[in-house]
Amino acid sequence: NDTRRVTDWVGSDNFPMWRGDTIWYTSDRDDGRLNIWAWDETTDQHRQVTDHRGYDVKQPSLGGDHLVYENGGWLYTLDLTRPDPDPRRLKVSLRSDNVWSRPGWRSVDRWLRGADLGPDGQRAVVGARGDVFTVPAEKGPVRNLTGTPGERERECMWSPDGKLIAYVSDANGEYEVYTRPADGTGEAKRLTKGLKSWT
Repeated sequence: NDTRRVTDWVGSDNFPMWRGDTIWYTSDRDDGRLNIWAWDETTDQHRQVTDHRGYDVKQPSLGGDHLVYENGGWLYTLDLTRPDPDPRRLKVSLRSDNVWSRPGWRSVDRWLRGADLGPDGQRAVVGARGDVFTVPAEKGPVRNLTGTPGERERECMWSPDGKLIAYVSDANGEYEVYTRPADGTGEAKRLTKGLKSWT
């Protein structure tokens, strides 16, 4: 039924954690940075355990024989079974099923951008969700001219003779101008090279 004052430092002594005969805590008594310190109940001595100079030790937590804390965005652990535990930085791997990046069928009617009417008025070209489509005025098939989920095509236009579709694509890493046949056959042809500005 007695109370004993353990620290008398005028700065910060935080997060006391008791294990056996030792109280582990954070203190900025060395150079103004919070580090892990330990007080031995039997000897009444304080000792500095960690020596982080760049950032404060934050949110330490003790469980079993280990103490874990954060410093500079990294997690560290101390093995308290050792007389002089050295901090060991943990490697954390985050696993994800990436459910939002899985391939799947999507309706594109809500993302139509940049429409242009064909010269004969029978079909229009539209950009939607990064692909280029031609659609009929009344009846006929919808054609996906690009079909490139990993690339973004936009700003599509019909050529005056109705044979080609021109558009901008980042297929090469930067936006460049491309053309391809309007009927969906043939390959794309890049017209520009090395553009560094926003297109």
